[in-house]
Amino acid sequence: MNPLPRWFWGLPILYVCVPLVMGSLSGYAWKKNWPGARFIIGRDRAPRAWDHLFLDRPAGGIRCRLKSGTRIAGIYAETDTDRPFASEYPEQQDLYLPATLGIHPDTGKIITKDGKKPLVRDPGVLVRWEEIEFLEFIRPLGG
Repeated sequence: MNPLPRWFWGLPILYVCVPLVMGSLSGYAWKKNWPGARFIIGRDRAPRAWDHLFLDRPAGGIRCRLKSGTRIAGIYAETDTDRPFASEYPEQQDLYLPATLGIHPDTGKIITKDGKKPLVRDPGVLVRWEEIEFLEFIRPLGG
């Protein structure tokens, strides 16, 4: 039996490296909006609106009304002790907010202290999509 040629041992490396480099380059091109990237890759990376909203981990505020009538407001941004999480396709949609805000139970208006800063409460909250009737995502000004 003859030994395998030297070039043959490079095939496993090419088998792994070429798709890895092409995938990374395609993702980078899509994110940087290079010309032609969306034509090659496709218009949307996310299969659902939920995934599109939380795809790049934007910072912002969330206000939602649950089907039970309860209102929840929270911060979707990293805190000193925790970070937010939104599930991705194909998992069921759920949302974890590490900090909640004071919210008026009837109007949904955010409660402020001293008339300017929202009242931040420490307890986080986990919400399943099936429980949400209405969700509003508020990006910070300039963000």
